[in-house]
Amino acid sequence: MPVPSAPRRHGCDKSIAPARSPPAVARLRRYAAAGRGPYIPAPFPPPPPKLAGTQPRQWCTTRGIMLGGAAMGGMAGGRVGMVTAAVHALATAIFVPGMRRRLRDFYWAECSALNLGLARIIIARELASDRLTTRVARYAQMDPALRRFPPGWQELGPSLPMDAESITLAGIAMKVCATLAMFGVLSRATMGLTCALALYVLAIPQFFGKINHYHFLYWCALVLAFSRCGDALSVDALWKTFRAGKTRLVTDPRPSVRYGRPMRLLWLVIGLVYFFPGFWKLWDAGDLWLWGDNLVRLLRAKWIDLVTFRPALRVDLYPWLWRPMSVATVLFETLFVFSLVFPRAKWALIATGYSFHTATDLLMKISFGQLKRCYVVFIDVPSVARFLRLDRVPVVDRLLVLSDDALARADEETRRAPVRIPRLTTAAGVVLLAGILSAGFMGHDSWPLAVMPRFHRRFPTHRDNFSFVLHRKDGTVLDGYDSEYFKYLKDAPYLRQMRDAARTRRRKARRRKLHAIARSMREVGDPIAAGDELTIVRLRRSLVSGDPFGRPSHRRVVARMRIKKLD
Repeated sequence: MPVPSAPRRHGCDKSIAPARSPPAVARLRRYAAAGRGPYIPAPFPPPPPKLAGTQPRQWCTTRGIMLGGAAMGGMAGGRVGMVTAAVHALATAIFVPGMRRRLRDFYWAECSALNLGLARIIIARELASDRLTTRVARYAQMDPALRRFPPGWQELGPSLPMDAESITLAGIAMKVCATLAMFGVLSRATMGLTCALALYVLAIPQFFGKINHYHFLYWCALVLAFSRCGDALSVDALWKTFRAGKTRLVTDPRPSVRYGRPMRLLWLVIGLVYFFPGFWKLWDAGDLWLWGDNLVRLLRAKWIDLVTFRPALRVDLYPWLWRPMSVATVLFETLFVFSLVFPRAKWALIATGYSFHTATDLLMKISFGQLKRCYVVFIDVPSVARFLRLDRVPVVDRLLVLSDDALARADEETRRAPVRIPRLTTAAGVVLLAGILSAGFMGHDSWPLAVMPRFHRRFPTHRDNFSFVLHRKDGTVLDGYDSEYFKYLKDAPYLRQMRDAARTRRRKARRRKLHAIARSMREVGDPIAAGDELTIVRLRRSLVSGDPFGRPSHRRVVARMRIKKLD
């Protein structure tokens, strides 16, 4: 077949020109056909359509190099290897196709007001629980000599009212405001008052040498206080729709960014709660968590501290079981916050999170029940309701506006109202996230900014445990290893105080602390009296042997004090 000759420079056939050329190119082609311009060759035919899921070979090679660098940095261990792995992983994430779109969708996500209303109910319920207020009341009755203010409170703390009456009244007021916020009565105002009171009330247990990690509840409450958390599942919404001639528990049935933005902030708060413990594990003892036995030493140290606890399964005796658990713990904690932009990975890590907390409860008696209940922020209420076919129930559909038909029949004036960008929520979220990030990277433990228990240190080969024996005047002996007495010391904040007193080297300071502990125990009704003798014994056990519950390798009396006067 003869090859067609190339067209002449001035006078090419118009049929060569493509049908869909840009206007400028088409104009030049017309000039060339009329002999008034240069010749412009016809473009190549368009490439075949790209198949779904395929990627250019160059991109696959680049990603392989980046992931290989991240894997090599992680295998190298140490802080340099960790930084190398993080840089390569971050570069890989930046060049992932569609990452910008995912981040934009995450930031501008829309969701139903039902999700925010459900989050308000759960968070307010946790702040109004008796467990928090009871703990605060116990700490309020402790001797002032035992107070030790955390960083940032050294100057402000002593000026706060620390008497039991003020703390009790503030705790009752906080509980009332949190209950009103849970039912949605003036939701934003009552949630704001709850945050203001909780900043003082929940700080009291932090002033006695130990940081209690419920700060994430306060972070979530702050996000809700600066959002429209009362537009659904609240008395406010019911009253507003009733005045408009409706009876619904949802003020605005439209999914909107003003509900999606605070929900995404709650997601980030939960993700950062996990991220920093994993970060500090890798930073301080990454080699022992990835390739060593730090998890085994942690479990055995915790079992020794719990005294009366025995795990149902001795995980530390099976390397094929605890080694994957150690690596999975670090990966789960560090990757949780980054998985939030990937829906499938997010649900997988949420399921892993529940399994993780269940395992810590079974193995270490650390339940994190409050944090597990906060997982409700990841639930999309309309989707779950449609899955359970609740949208087919007329009463439920009318109250919650779940089906598409009910959404279409919603008030036209409400549906056509302009959607405002939640600038106040965004500003408050930026300030809160900046504080969380700064406290997390600095390892700051205080109130209300702190890091969850990190378990980041390199555990030694032995564990020092303290036993407390109280000899009463009537001849009875209460041993710290007795289950009932140990539970009493643990529920009241005396166990930590006794350990601090035992670690105090100066004899006079140690005696002052022990007398302050005895006075505090007498205030709450413990039958302790002058003339009783308190003995503190230090027991040393090995963390590398297979029997941490056996006889201690070393036993020494640290302090023996006869209580003289408690007034």
